[in-house]
Amino acid sequence: MESMPLDYGKIREYCKEGGHMSRFLSCVDDLVQQCENEQKGDVLLQFINPDRVRTSVPNLCNNVDVLEASAPCLKTQMQQQSTCKEKAHEMVNRGMVETPGNATAMFIVQCRFFNILAECQRKSVAENCGSNLGDLHADFLLSFVPDTCSAKNIQKPKIIAPPHKPMTSTPSPDPTPRPREQEWPSAEGRPQNLTPGCTGRPE
Repeated sequence: MESMPLDYGKIREYCKEGGHMSRFLSCVDDLVQQCENEQKGDVLLQFINPDRVRTSVPNLCNNVDVLEASAPCLKTQMQQQSTCKEKAHEMVNRGMVETPGNATAMFIVQCRFFNILAECQRKSVAENCGSNLGDLHADFLLSFVPDTCSAKNIQKPKIIAPPHKPMTSTPSPDPTPRPREQEWPSAEGRPQNLTPGCTGRPE
């Protein structure tokens, strides 16, 4: 399935019968059918919440008129750089560099990036296009974030250093290497698409 850029100027076309949105929901339904057994279903839920997507897409399409009328403002805010967005990109760039080979840490970095970026867009759209549009846009974006990636489930990894030992006049070497305290990760490169099987999610 082809990529679906989120262009609110084409929202009516996206939402028509057989359009991008209906094809995307069909893709989600296909994934659910392919993951019918419990084990595969648990894996799928780590990448996407089908029920939330099924709710968010109709919610967006039920507001076609207001979205279409505000498309120029929405496009400007989605493309416009801000300090909030720059900090989100800096965070993910640092984290991806500092957590090479650590899939769990990289996943957490990407989750934080998605959540922060969506809230950046919620704020900018609400302030410049209307508060209702800010919520509609951000909630739609966040519907593609799985439950395992929700803000309440994401915490910064903590590395606890061993207790400090007072130095003596003749200290003995400690055979156990002590982990250094690390800053919260960030890194080079943008996050990868977390949705398996389909690439028809909004960019």
